[in-house]
Amino acid sequence: MSISKTAAGISGAVYLLVGIAGFIPIVGGADGIAAHNLLGLFPVNAVHNVVHMAVGALGLLAYSRGASASRLFARGIGIIYLVLAVAGAIFNTGNFLGIVPIGGLDIALHAVSALVLLVVGFAPEAPASRIASRTA
Repeated sequence: MSISKTAAGISGAVYLLVGIAGFIPIVGGADGIAAHNLLGLFPVNAVHNVVHMAVGALGLLAYSRGASASRLFARGIGIIYLVLAVAGAIFNTGNFLGIVPIGGLDIALHAVSALVLLVVGFAPEAPASRIASRTA
């Protein structure tokens, strides 16, 4: 299995679970437009949760479609999260487009996600013959 496929599957599952957890009040989730701190650390609201669930679903879909789709997912979401991290660090208004809360540790989480996904998405894949020889 390729590293990009593994990354798409793991990040897809994690973001889907984070999106679902974001709706659970006992862990600080939010079901409305007002921001709450998930686990007391990450600002979320219902829109933010839906975005996380969509990213998670895309990651799992890319995983199911193979290495090529997984690389595209890693590159695309990596670039989007990098833009969000940079914009959040520069403007740091605590709100993106007046709808989605982004601030504090959320900026760092987006930056780390972006870094991992971009490295995986743009790293050269090992040739199939090399992978086959390792598993034999």
